[in-house]
Amino acid sequence: MDSKIKIYHNLNINTCNKEISMILNEFHILKHKNLILYRNKKLCTRDNICEKINILKLINLNFCNNCDKYADYIGYCLDHLDQNSIDRYISEFYEYINAHPEHSEYIENFLIEYQKTIKKYKRICKNILECYDKNTIVTFDIKNNEYAQYINNIYDINYNKITIKFDKIIAYELLEEYNNMKLKEIDIIILIKFLHRKYNYDMYIYENIFNKKTPTKIFIGNNNKLYNHIFNSNIIYNIEFIDTEYPINIDGHTLRIDIYMIIKVLDLYNDNDIPKFKYFKLIIETDENHHYINKDNNYDKSKDKYCIENNISLLRIDVTQNNNKLSKQDIEFCLFFIKYLIKIKKTIYYFSSKYIDTHQKQLKNINIDNILENKNNINNINNINNINDINNIISFGSTTKNIININDAQDISDIKNIDYCIKNHLTEIINKFTYKFDDDTDTDDTDDTADTDDTDD
Repeated sequence: MDSKIKIYHNLNINTCNKEISMILNEFHILKHKNLILYRNKKLCTRDNICEKINILKLINLNFCNNCDKYADYIGYCLDHLDQNSIDRYISEFYEYINAHPEHSEYIENFLIEYQKTIKKYKRICKNILECYDKNTIVTFDIKNNEYAQYINNIYDINYNKITIKFDKIIAYELLEEYNNMKLKEIDIIILIKFLHRKYNYDMYIYENIFNKKTPTKIFIGNNNKLYNHIFNSNIIYNIEFIDTEYPINIDGHTLRIDIYMIIKVLDLYNDNDIPKFKYFKLIIETDENHHYINKDNNYDKSKDKYCIENNISLLRIDVTQNNNKLSKQDIEFCLFFIKYLIKIKKTIYYFSSKYIDTHQKQLKNINIDNILENKNNINNINNINNINDINNIISFGSTTKNIININDAQDISDIKNIDYCIKNHLTEIINKFTYKFDDDTDTDDTDDTADTDDTDD
C-alpha cells in the first residue's frame, strides 16, 4: 500500500479520534520506520544487537525495506518480498541464538516488546473498525433488479446474458485516462483495515517463527495479491471498504468471498452543493482449478445467484490459464472492470467463458421448435412466463468473436471489437494506447468523486 497517498477522515469514527491520531502519527504523519528499535534511548545495547539480526530488523519495520510503501509481509511490500531471503534469515536467526547465548536476554526482551506492541495496535485497529461498523449507515443504489429475469429453473443462470459487454465509447474514454490518478486520497478506514490485517498476519508469523520455531512458507493467495494491486491503484479514492475472505450467509451456509468491496461514486449535488454518493457492492472471485472440477459447483452458483438477486456486482476471474496465478491481464482487467462500474454507476457482472462453459446448466430434452409452435401452452413449461424467456433461451450461450491484431491499429478507436480485446488483450491495449501519466503531476480535472466536507486538507 502506497504510504504517500493522502488520508482523509471518516465522520463515522469521530468517537475514536484519540486512537486514530495514534495510528496516523505512527504510520502516516511522522512515518516511524521502526516499530520498536531505537525508540527508547535506554535500550540502545539491545537495539544494536537486534538490528544486526536480519529477521528481527525486518519484523520491526513499518515500511518496506526497499521502498516507501507500507510493509505487507515481514518488512517488505508485496513487490519486494523474497521468500528465499526470508528462509535464509530465519535459519541465520536460529544459528545466532545457539552461537550467542549471552545475547538471549536482549533478544527475548525485544520479542516480548514486539508481541505487546503488535497486540496493542491490533486492538486499536479492531476498536476503530467496530466503531465504523456500528455507526456507518450506507444506502446502496438498488433499483428494480433487471438481472433477476436471467435466473430460471430450466436453464438455471443465463450467464451470457448477464456478462457485461463494454460499450466502445466508454471503453475508449477509460483507456485513454487509464493511468491517471486525479485524487491521491484514501479513507482512513482503508488504512486501518490494512493495518489490522497486517497485525493478524504479524502475530501468525511471530507464533510460527519464534514460539513454535516451525516457520512455514509465506503463502499469498491470488485474492490477497489482487487486494494489494487495488490498494495501490488510481481507484483507491472510490473505495469505501475492502476486505478478503469476507464471510456472507447464503441459505444458512457461511461462504467466504475472495474480495468484498463497497464502492462510492459521486452522483449529484443537492441544493446546498453537498456531494451525494451512490454506493455499490462488488464481489470478486479468483477462480482456480477447483472451481472447474464439478460442473454443478453449488457453492459457486449460490454466490452467483446471491449477487444477482441482491443487485451486487460480481467479477469472476479465471486464473487457470496462468498456472493458477494472477496474470498481468487479470489484474488490469479487474481494475478496468471497477473503473467501468464507477463510470456507468450501475451494477455489472462478468463471468469468464470457461466458467460459463462449466457452470451453466445445459438445456436437455427441450425442443425449442415445439416451444415456439405451442405459445398458447407456454405457461405450462416450468417457469417460462413470456416470449422474452423464450428469446433468452434461444440466445443462451451465444458469443461473438472478431479477433484483430492490436498492433495494426493506429488509434484506439480503430479497435472495433473493443469488448473482446479488453477481455483478452487488455495489457496490449494499455501498453500501446494508454497515456503514461506522471505520478507526481497534480491535476485540477474533476473525477467521478469529489472531496467531501470531512476531508482533511
